[in-house]
Amino acid sequence: MLQDAAGKSAQIELVTKAIKLGGNAPILSHAIGSLGIVNHCVGTVGLPAIHPVFKDLHTNSFLHSIGEPGISNALELDDGKLILSELSTFDSLTLEKIVSIIGEDFLCQRLIESDLVALVDWANLPLCTPLWLDLYHFLKTRNISNKIFFFDLCDPHKKNKQEVSEILKVIGCYQSLGKTILGLNENEAIQLFQGIREIHAADKNESIEFADNNLKQIVRFIFEHIQVDILLVHPVDSTIVVTHNETIELPGRMVAQPKLLTGGGDNLNAGFCFGLLHQFSLQECMLMGMATSGAYVQNGYSPNRDEIINYLNNWQ
Repeated sequence: MLQDAAGKSAQIELVTKAIKLGGNAPILSHAIGSLGIVNHCVGTVGLPAIHPVFKDLHTNSFLHSIGEPGISNALELDDGKLILSELSTFDSLTLEKIVSIIGEDFLCQRLIESDLVALVDWANLPLCTPLWLDLYHFLKTRNISNKIFFFDLCDPHKKNKQEVSEILKVIGCYQSLGKTILGLNENEAIQLFQGIREIHAADKNESIEFADNNLKQIVRFIFEHIQVDILLVHPVDSTIVVTHNETIELPGRMVAQPKLLTGGGDNLNAGFCFGLLHQFSLQECMLMGMATSGAYVQNGYSPNRDEIINYLNNWQ
């Protein structure tokens, strides 16, 4: 239909099924809060007051707003989703601005208290690369270390290969402060692979060819060309984890009639991080991530621990 309208005009009817909280940080915060983890979410969730849509965030999640929220319209289809976003509120986000709003002492104390620090939504924040680099120096100069750092780039196709190369170097810096994990969905992994391959080919004057459907090989290649301790990649039907010692792939459980797709990846990240915080094995972390995401997609909301157990008991 869209092709037929090229050079003309067309009206497409949209039906709003729900208005819900969104954004990688709030969804991740709500999901891990639903699993029983007390957490602090620093994000653009409304100023001077929290936007009403975020008031349903789990009571384990404490919001600290640094600006007005972005707005996204998620068009959910049978085989995927299209997200239309208005994100100008992110244009001026820097660490200096964040500190000026929530306070240096407050930020420092929250970081000291936290076992895991999740840095997400890189692709949507124009100044995110210097922000993450400044945060690294903030942590280093205050001797805040021995943390788990989880990174989510969020659709890197918006960035050029130089920007991708720069953020990967910044993420690599965090290895000196603790364990680092990079989470990607399948599309993000392929985009990152293509970018790294182009950079590698230019630097080494050689081409690298992989079969397009050999995702495990692609994921291993990415890991070997970046500096993280764990690379987590989650296609819709499985999860792949790569470390320096092993590559693990676990099949997932497809939800036949999903109630909600937007936020499935954030819920998977929440489940995986829950496992890390409880010192689960990597396989158990992967299973916890897929169960959290699956229950979310199946039920339409982030599950609690009892609902995870029920979902796992019905795994087929």
